[in-house]
Amino acid sequence: MADKDDAFDVIVIGAGPVGMTVAGRAVRGGLTTAVVEKRLAGGECEYYACIPSKALLWPMELAAEVSRMPGLELRGPIDAAAVLARRDETVSRLDDRHQVTWVDNLPATFVRGHGRLAGPLRVEVSTPDGGPRPLQARHAVVVATGSDPAIPGVPGLREAQPWTNREATEVQQVPKRLAVIGAGPVACEMAQALHSLGAQETTVLVRRDRLLERAEPFAGEMVAASFQKSGIDVRFGARRPALSGRFRVARSPFTPTMARRSTPTNSSSAPAADRRSTTSAWRPSACKHTTRSRSTAACGPPRCPTAGSTPSATSTAATCSPTWASTRPASAAT
Repeated sequence: MADKDDAFDVIVIGAGPVGMTVAGRAVRGGLTTAVVEKRLAGGECEYYACIPSKALLWPMELAAEVSRMPGLELRGPIDAAAVLARRDETVSRLDDRHQVTWVDNLPATFVRGHGRLAGPLRVEVSTPDGGPRPLQARHAVVVATGSDPAIPGVPGLREAQPWTNREATEVQQVPKRLAVIGAGPVACEMAQALHSLGAQETTVLVRRDRLLERAEPFAGEMVAASFQKSGIDVRFGARRPALSGRFRVARSPFTPTMARRSTPTNSSSAPAADRRSTTSAWRPSACKHTTRSRSTAACGPPRCPTAGSTPSATSTAATCSPTWASTRPASAAT
């Protein structure tokens, strides 16, 4: 049983953009609120996606713009160390104290730890010191846990210790040879960024016949042309890639490629606020309302909505956790 100090009107599991927004609106509505987060407050975009990727790509974009301007010339390669140092600044060196302070100033209660649903309107948090902290909600528990990178079933990939978007965006040493498996936005961004920062051989392995399949065809064609111009090797029709050891990537129908770092990209999966929840009402039939937008989902048992981006129009009630619509990279280096 939770102490009265651990009872709140609303409990939000997940301190990403959606969870923080929900917390802010709940407090403005006069509701006492707790926010539970195991990792970094601020979410994936703040530390491992949108923000760091743009910091890595911006120097390349400026260099390309200079090359198009008559009378201007860029001499020498991009200073990778300086770019990575600036990237560290943009992600606050993976320090979320300012985000935690924002929650405190709402005012709301920030709880560090892994939250799991322990029953109707009950959450149990495994805190960093190892002790459980039970929380009780009076009105609602909001699950806004975002997603984790999903590593595809490529033979030998897990053994190769691949990067995900997290390792790729926080890279400290650019690999000399890089293999990227996938053709979505994150795959293309990481291939471009790491190649421009010094990767000597970058190979992008694409299962189908174009890049950025969810975008208009011309977008993928323009990116492919840019890759070719910059020396990035794009291989379409790589149906069944396989990794041997940590360095050799074989992909039918092509000859093997040597790589020091493989970066497979695939859809992300829901991490759970814990899928082993004892709340038995979590099943598709329990949905009272489902938003079929790719940007939001609100379904599940009464007073326990999920919130976040979903990869399709299907309900997320079965897993009690939303997933992001965007593709994320998983990568393998030295």
